[in-house]
Amino acid sequence: MQIKRIIVLFTVLALLMTLTTSAYASSRLQSATPGIVGVWHTSIKIEALPEAFQGLWSFSGDGNFLDTNSYHEANPGVWIGSGNTYVLTFWGFLFDEKGQANGKGRVTLLIHMDDADHFTADGETDSFDLDGNVVKGQFDGPVHLTGERMQIELPQLKTAP
Repeated sequence: MQIKRIIVLFTVLALLMTLTTSAYASSRLQSATPGIVGVWHTSIKIEALPEAFQGLWSFSGDGNFLDTNSYHEANPGVWIGSGNTYVLTFWGFLFDEKGQANGKGRVTLLIHMDDADHFTADGETDSFDLDGNVVKGQFDGPVHLTGERMQIELPQLKTAP
């Protein structure tokens, strides 16, 4: 009789541990459908520009964003959303021919996740002078872009001869 009680006790304890561990793990793991958090290779086409350009976009889990692009810019912003739809706003400085800041540019985008590793986005770019007044800028207008999630790549180790 004593052995039967010990077996029942251990079975109940094992079930409680399993349930507790499962509940904790499900609250701590990322969802089965990855969201936008991560780093993305982007191709950006602003209607006013003749050619698309490239960017590396970082979406942090706390709602912060950073664009680094082939124009040698680093532009911070913020995002919200979940599932397949996100909204992004980011700003960058505009410069004159002498390299002096003479304004700011704002980009607002609606992003749609095509699948876990690809998104498309459409939005607008607007320019402002340093006092916050709307001005006409060379980057103003509709913008369309695509993004592909950056993947882990194993190093190709070279062996010594």
